[in-house]
Amino acid sequence: MLLAFAGAVLACGSAERDDSGRLISSGNLDVESMKVGDCFQSLHEDILTLDDVPAVPCSEPHDNEVFHIFSIDGQVWPGDEEVEVKAFNTCIDAFEVYIEVAWPESQLEFTWFSPTQRAWEQLDYRDIVCFVFGPSGQRLVGSVKGTSQ
Repeated sequence: MLLAFAGAVLACGSAERDDSGRLISSGNLDVESMKVGDCFQSLHEDILTLDDVPAVPCSEPHDNEVFHIFSIDGQVWPGDEEVEVKAFNTCIDAFEVYIEVAWPESQLEFTWFSPTQRAWEQLDYRDIVCFVFGPSGQRLVGSVKGTSQ
């Protein structure tokens, strides 16, 4: 999966979920299998694929938590700038709903995975995955959902 923000493999094996869909063991997930509430470790920016995201249960120390996933409509690549604007605007609104505090008042930061033009055109990938992380690389323990941090 080619994305604008890229990652490296840090965990071995596949992550496991319980019957409710919650992660119960550490392991790899491809970005297309990620769900809101999934937690994962930091990624290296120099790798161009996200077939293996190092996922962990949120009860373990982690670097990031997925708080929103959405798709961009359309058949024609809208361009990097339009994708980034749509990602920012949608993620910032979803941040306030998930964390229960507006982003400017929060101590948490956010970013997203977004498709590259190649992933859009060749793989028909349209999803934006918004995720939150702690300030200055601070690790998170437990979910940040509804914490007003």
